[in-house]
Amino acid sequence: MGALTDNIVLKVCSKILDEVTTTDELIPSGETSSYRSNPIGLAEFTLSRRDPGYVGRSKATAELENQRLAGNVSELTEVFCAH
Repeated sequence: MGALTDNIVLKVCSKILDEVTTTDELIPSGETSSYRSNPIGLAEFTLSRRDPGYVGRSKATAELENQRLAGNVSELTEVFCAH
C-alpha cells in the first residue's frame, strides 16, 4: 500500500443497514485464524458472511485508484468530470 495522496478514488463498496452485533460478522474468526499475521490474506474474508461480493468490489475500486496513480485516467474520466 502506498502513501496517502492529496486525491484518492473512493467508492462505497457495501452498505449494511441492520445492526452488526459481533466482529465475526465483519471477519469470521474460525476459518481465518491462520491468517491473523497476514492482513492481506485476512482481508479476503471481510464481510464474507454479510456481503459476499464486497471483496471483489473493493479490489475493483483499488485497481481504479492504482490506474489513477499511474496516470491512466481513461476509465475515471466520468468520475472526474462529474463535478
